[in-house]
Amino acid sequence: MSIKNVLVVYEIAYKASQVKSKRAYKQFEIWVKDIVRTYQDAAIERVANIHLFKLRQQFSF
Repeated sequence: MSIKNVLVVYEIAYKASQVKSKRAYKQFEIWVKDIVRTYQDAAIERVANIHLFKLRQQFSF
């Protein structure tokens, strides 16, 4: 994994920590799907899915 991908993983984690509402969750979900599509990296996809899962449980979708 390159340093750029590591930074993207940290950015995903940071933005996930900033989500405080359902609306923010939806915006985060759209952003994350775009990032996953752009980078096409398994580590990024795994981190994104973990954070989406946690937030989905938090907001009870």
